[in-house]
Amino acid sequence: MGTSIELKVAHTEPESVLNELETQLKGYDHRFSANDPRSELNQLNQLAGQKGLVLDPELYQLIEIGKHHSCAPHSQLNIAIGPLVQAWRIGFEDARIVSETQVKELLALTDPQQIQLAAGKVFLKKAGMRIDLGALAKGYIADKLRTHCQARGA
Repeated sequence: MGTSIELKVAHTEPESVLNELETQLKGYDHRFSANDPRSELNQLNQLAGQKGLVLDPELYQLIEIGKHHSCAPHSQLNIAIGPLVQAWRIGFEDARIVSETQVKELLALTDPQQIQLAAGKVFLKKAGMRIDLGALAKGYIADKLRTHCQARGA
């Protein structure tokens, strides 16, 4: 997920709960990662401008929430920022400065209104678009893990 995660659990069987949480984290990473070429989100991004993809309900829900907030007046969130994030390689060893010309070209691919949602299916209308859920996914996942812990009495 592009960050370090430390889990601490108070429970009579902490190892069991921690193993469950680790399994959940791996599942979320496989679903939500904008950088793992095998992730479900990346599969969607690769289909931009070609066709839509029916997604896992949790991924669809997070994209739906993200689009809603990205399109809100005066919002500072934009889940369609993926082309710029990938160009800059923010947070990776190969990070680089992108030219002003390239930034202008990529900005044309960051309109969240171009994300089409319908019945569990997401379509990115322009080739080259990329959704990046980094601003939302970590908090969403933390909430889900917390709910799991509470259900287990941890």
